[in-house]
Amino acid sequence: MRVLFVPFDYPTHYREQTPLAWALRAAGHEVLVACGAVLGPTVSTTGMVHAVVGDGYDTFAAYQAVDSEIQEVFGRKLTSEALVDLTDEERKKLLEMMWTPYARCADGMTGDLVRLIREWRADLVIADPWIYAAPLAAQLTGVKLVRHLLGTDTMRYMGAAGQSGVQEGDPRTRWPSPLVRLFDKYEVELRDEYADAVVDPVPASMQLDFDIHRFRMQFVPYNGPGVRPAWLQEEPERPRVCVTWGTMTGGLKSQQRFLLPEVVRSVAKPGLDVVLAVTEGDAERLGDLPDGVRIAPQIPLHLLLPSCSAIVHQGGCGTILTAARYGVPQVSIPEVADQPLYAASLAGTGAGVTVEPDRAVEAGDAVSSLLGDSDHARAAKGLQAELLSLPTPADIAAQLVEFVGK
Repeated sequence: MRVLFVPFDYPTHYREQTPLAWALRAAGHEVLVACGAVLGPTVSTTGMVHAVVGDGYDTFAAYQAVDSEIQEVFGRKLTSEALVDLTDEERKKLLEMMWTPYARCADGMTGDLVRLIREWRADLVIADPWIYAAPLAAQLTGVKLVRHLLGTDTMRYMGAAGQSGVQEGDPRTRWPSPLVRLFDKYEVELRDEYADAVVDPVPASMQLDFDIHRFRMQFVPYNGPGVRPAWLQEEPERPRVCVTWGTMTGGLKSQQRFLLPEVVRSVAKPGLDVVLAVTEGDAERLGDLPDGVRIAPQIPLHLLLPSCSAIVHQGGCGTILTAARYGVPQVSIPEVADQPLYAASLAGTGAGVTVEPDRAVEAGDAVSSLLGDSDHARAAKGLQAELLSLPTPADIAAQLVEFVGK
């Protein structure tokens, strides 16, 4: 079977697809990654081969440009409590703003992707939800399409075009106009759903209900390459707390302030071993640190978290699921994009709590509520057990063969 992966051109998105790509390759199938040139080096570090598609449009940079405007227009509407209260008109406006860069990306990629699918004779396309070139190309070539979810299905929650399940009325009245124009250009009918199935790495207790065929898969973290430091060989003498801020949050222009320093000061209390698993860029912005704080830049979280009693983070889906796999209770401080909904889905399991960005100084108190034999710690172990009970990527690779009929 020939499987074509189409990730968003951002390393953390591709890394969530990597374990399934490895499983398919190990099972003897041909695997190719279609991506922009900017993602090529990341793909190469995972041992996969790639084909460059698209015209070089930098979607993430374009999203950064509109992110400030989104925050200005919606403000508190993007917090974890208020996101669910968006009116239909507000949600439509938000999607218009959000999807303009992604429609432009898809327009520059679709032609190349169609040619690659046909020339390489792909049997299956597994795509990131943010890549609209994938449903376009699948419709134009007839290949089966599977959407690989990153976390809680925020696309379906927000009624995203082509990913919302069957709804009443004409999709043309609900879709953002940039995507309507895009699909009209390629003469592809507007539909509420294009994927034949989804790969879902999220435990059911954190996921939304939806009626599409779903391959429930155990989340296996791949946090990038790294070296296990010598200090991890010894058991910590004090409860260890990981503080991490992802790779995207610190760079978005809409942030009114860089929250990480005040989060660290709040968390770094006597009697705790605090480890900062942050990017080198964020580490340089921290300034003087309290006693008892260790910086471990670029350390893969799956190396660090087994030794941790709690974690504080920005609410990214990969971070949440990695911590869930190791049974670590969590404090989320979501600031941007879909982080508030990810944080809310985690809090709903009891395995974590949410602190709003304007109350970041309370992060230390939130950590204290997680430590020891707390309800949150017990819930985290329950979430871990639920996650580990799911089929592995190797199991899903076999199921996909049956699904495609190869």
